[in-house]
Amino acid sequence: MIRRPPRSTLDRSSAASDVYKRQVIVAHEDHKIGGLGGEITSIIMQNCFNVLDAPVLVAASKNTPVGFSHIYEKAILINSEDIYNTAKEVFNF
Repeated sequence: MIRRPPRSTLDRSSAASDVYKRQVIVAHEDHKIGGLGGEITSIIMQNCFNVLDAPVLVAASKNTPVGFSHIYEKAILINSEDIYNTAKEVFNF
């Protein structure tokens, strides 16, 4: 039996070609460790390392399980303040 490898839903060429500026922030709602943002960061660093002025930073949810309570979700999931703090860190690099 010949098996084909599964197709990736991540468009690797556009992840690197969309780097217009010299500073990049990847924001996503998944966990920071093991999330899709790490893969996108890796692609950008492999293809655009020589043109970046700062490291690629990831703004993501906290690395804890998400509870079903609205209070827990507000505390764990990414919000605009997390993205703002990450952007400020990149721009001050």
